[in-house]
Amino acid sequence: MYCPAQVNSLNIKPDGNLSICCAAERDWHVGHISEVDDILELWETNEEFIKIRNGDEELIDHLCGYCIKTAQAGAKNAFYHRHQWNMKTDGKIRYLEFTTSNLCNQTCVTCSSYYSSKWLPLEHAALEMSLPLDKWKRPGVGGFNDFDHPIYRMTDDDIEKILPILPDLERIDIKGGEPFADNNNFYIIKELLRVNPTCEISTTTNLSKLPQKYLDIFSKADNLIRPTVSMDGIGKTYEWVRSTPFEQTIENIKRWKSAVKNTMIGVNHRLNVYNMWNFQDTLNYWHKNLGEHANHFVQMGWVNEPRYSAANAIYTENELKHWLSTLDIPDNNRLILPNLYVFTHSNNYTPAERAMWKHRSKLYAQFMNFTRGIDIFELHPELLQSPYSLDE
Repeated sequence: MYCPAQVNSLNIKPDGNLSICCAAERDWHVGHISEVDDILELWETNEEFIKIRNGDEELIDHLCGYCIKTAQAGAKNAFYHRHQWNMKTDGKIRYLEFTTSNLCNQTCVTCSSYYSSKWLPLEHAALEMSLPLDKWKRPGVGGFNDFDHPIYRMTDDDIEKILPILPDLERIDIKGGEPFADNNNFYIIKELLRVNPTCEISTTTNLSKLPQKYLDIFSKADNLIRPTVSMDGIGKTYEWVRSTPFEQTIENIKRWKSAVKNTMIGVNHRLNVYNMWNFQDTLNYWHKNLGEHANHFVQMGWVNEPRYSAANAIYTENELKHWLSTLDIPDNNRLILPNLYVFTHSNNYTPAERAMWKHRSKLYAQFMNFTRGIDIFELHPELLQSPYSLDE
């Protein structure tokens, strides 16, 4: 068994399709939640789920190929390590990761309308400005490389189908979109706290939006609450990458830390071609403020899609290693950098392909400069300087 997720995990994707985890092959699912009357019955009787639990090697190789390949490249897969916390593998759903909608309040530069409802009008604005994102991405594939994905939200009936799963869970992971932008998540959390006071609650959030009612209910919970705050940079670079005010997110982290006593706050960061030039300042900031603001900072690795945002598609491995050699990494064991030195896919591009993605990356940055009202080239002139130049 490569990963316990194969026998104890259920994932409800941002489009409502049912799978085993967020990292599994995107095209694979066993149906849509709207088409399922009873999720627990599906879990117990579906032939595909049964094959996975019985260790069908061909199916597992297909579903888990990405994790297996990145592990072989030396990368630590976050989902796999999440399952090392001794969750039972007794045939029941012990881990639930779900997304009730793609409603979101951010338009991160590495995202798409699949995960963020706010990206839908922005994608159309790009086309109106002659930026062919529909050609640079792969519409209909799901994930960060999708385009023109409709706004999706579970119905009330679909939400009710999740409730019977809650009593047996050991961990629940609430994702988005932005979890705190959809009231359905509050309804599910209230029910979970009522029926399962020992289930660990995790949520992947940008935390730029934090309604007080969540703090009120979490402050009274016995459950361990683990928010993972996605913050790809600090200051104006963060605002260019993620579209909302940096200080607003920091203030919400402080609100959370003050109100919720049984909590572990993590900050997650992914490197892309634009924010890598802010990474030294980001490390220094969290070295100074960990403890006061959060419990740990995790550098999750490198963005691979969309490719115009992926440093691996634009810079060679030697160039990335040279960049790494310029970093002065603070000595702090709560700065966790598991995949900083692993450049997956970095050798998969020809010089012509790198030149193409470099050109597109610059055009995309110009579009986002206009959208944000912030000039990333002024913030980080390294983007226009050799050997890392985005110039043709």
